Amino acid sequence: MLDIILEIILNGAIEAVGSKKVPIAFRVTLALILLVFIYGVCGLLIYVGVEASNVALDALGVLLIVVFTVLIILKVKKLKPKGV
Repeated sequence: MLDIILEIILNGAIEAVGSKKVPIAFRVTLALILLVFIYGVCGLLIYVGVEASNVALDALGVLLIVVFTVLIILKVKKLKPKGV
């Protein structure tokens, strides 16, 4: 049940972030909520890996954080006006 609710909320938020019809303040807020959720899951992976002494889980968490950070930087650079 929780899986279905989270899927609906996250899919709706992802679609709203990319929509030009939704006000910018709402889109930015949803984007920040999505980022906190993604980084929270990665942090949880790292925490569980440290507690269980599982290096592979730690590496996966760090890898996901690096990948998401690079993707965010590339997306922001793509959206940033060239004159700024």
